[in-house]
Amino acid sequence: MALESLRAQLEDYAQSALGEHDRYEVPGALWACKFNSGSFGVDWEDTLEIIESEFRGFDQSLTVVTRS
Repeated sequence: MALESLRAQLEDYAQSALGEHDRYEVPGALWACKFNSGSFGVDWEDTLEIIESEFRGFDQSLTVVTRS
C-alpha cells in the first residue's frame, strides 16, 4: 500500500506542477535500499517484484542502493 501511495503522490505532484509552472520537474529517478529484506526477513526478490509491478509504466528509473 505504501508503494501504491508513493506512485499516486508522484503522479499527483506531476499533475499539479503542470498547472503552476511552464516548466516542471518530477523526481528524475527513484532510489531505494533493500527495504523489507533486513529485519523483516523478506526475500529481496519478492519485494523487488512488487516494486516493479507497482511502478510498471512509470517514466522514472529505479536504482537500488546496497552497502559496499
